[in-house]
Amino acid sequence: MAEQISQTGASGVRSEASQKTMRLGDARGLGYAEYGDPAGKPIFYFHGWPSSRLEAWNYHAAGSRLGARIIGVDRPGIGLSSYKRGYKISDWPDDVAALADSLGIERFGVVGISSGAPYSYARARFIQERLTGAAVVSGVGPLDIPEPGKYVLKDELRAIWVARRTPWLARILFGYLFSRMARNPEKSMAKMIEHMPESDREILTKPDRDDGFSEALKEMGRHGMRGAVQTIALEGRPWGFTLEEVRMKVHVFHGEADSLAFPETARYVSGRLPNCQLHLYPGDGHIATVINRADDVIKTLLA
Repeated sequence: MAEQISQTGASGVRSEASQKTMRLGDARGLGYAEYGDPAGKPIFYFHGWPSSRLEAWNYHAAGSRLGARIIGVDRPGIGLSSYKRGYKISDWPDDVAALADSLGIERFGVVGISSGAPYSYARARFIQERLTGAAVVSGVGPLDIPEPGKYVLKDELRAIWVARRTPWLARILFGYLFSRMARNPEKSMAKMIEHMPESDREILTKPDRDDGFSEALKEMGRHGMRGAVQTIALEGRPWGFTLEEVRMKVHVFHGEADSLAFPETARYVSGRLPNCQLHLYPGDGHIATVINRADDVIKTLLA
């Protein structure tokens, strides 16, 4: 799901701090971007779909203001991160731990945005002893359940189905669609907002909105569509753990007017997590919760 809606110049989105790579033990590259306060407390930001590490710019202003170092990370095959065949969501915590080690970070918070939610849950499930806090914003839930159409937009389910069943076709289709979106973000944005709530449309139609969305989208396909197809397919498969196994406290932030990942998702997830605090925002849509509630999320993770 599209998440990068920056309100400042794209030069800040794609700055020197956003062009970083570390080498993992298996020789893969892991791309990341740093925003917010460089001396602040670290929070790893797991982007949505279709997007990339550049999406973490959404938290730059709030991070700078509140004293948080925001680190956005590309998933395998996206942006600066190497593709890995057979990658699983449960592999993600080790990659993030390796990145934290390379940056000299012992403990940190995590936030998963929309399709990045499973990666935040995975981090809380497998290596919680290093976490200072965990959050999910406008997040998806497990989709290997009856009636997933009650929880997420049907277009998302179609994309997942194609990615799982015919990845070669998904690479062609996604490549075509996303290249069109990146070439003409204004037209694409106009189509996207047709069925969005007013709170999302207000953000997406601001006169000073820049092309941060297209920057994050272009970066996702830097090396083709294999990573984009793999990550959306993983969203619809069993995640390798259950929500009941996530024992640490997780904060779930969700808009009650979300038209992409429906608010029923947040209620369902919060009912399965053993230790969850649910934050619901009446009138907020998918994008509005990400943008307008950045301060709430960061303050919670720094508390």
